[in-house]
Amino acid sequence: MSHTLSRAHTYTHTNTHTHTYTYTHEHIKTQHKKHTHNTIHNINHYTTIMQLSSDSCPS
Repeated sequence: MSHTLSRAHTYTHTNTHTHTYTYTHEHIKTQHKKHTHNTIHNINHYTTIMQLSSDSCPS
C-alpha cells in the first residue's frame, strides 16, 4: 500500500513539475508568484494525503 501511494505521489509531482516548464519565459515572469503559490499548495495537498493515508493504513 505504501509503495503504491508513494508511486502515485511521485507521478503527480513529476507532472506538476514538468508542467511548470511548458510555460514561456514571459509567461513565467507574469505568473511567477501565482504559479509558485499553486505549486506549493499542490505539494502540501499531496503531502497531507500521504500523511492521512499513513494514519489510516499503519505499516
